[in-house]
Amino acid sequence: MTGEGPNHTLRRLRQQRNLSQAELAEEIRDTAQRMGLHLACDEKRIGRWERGEVRWPSPRTGGCCAWSSGSRTPKSWGSGL
Repeated sequence: MTGEGPNHTLRRLRQQRNLSQAELAEEIRDTAQRMGLHLACDEKRIGRWERGEVRWPSPRTGGCCAWSSGSRTPKSWGSGL
């Protein structure tokens, strides 16, 4: 499934927090675990989202991304969800 182009918002937010792609993936996994979810997320997946190679993650994963940043909404991370 192809994306809609690079997600500059996600990359900018990650860089503003001084996180590597691996560190962001770890935060997302940790947040999911606290929510009782098991999500497969690694730096490769983050890179694919940022480059727009795949569509933004599922609502469940997008929600974990948002919650890990404290924003509470996937749209704030550049998601179309």
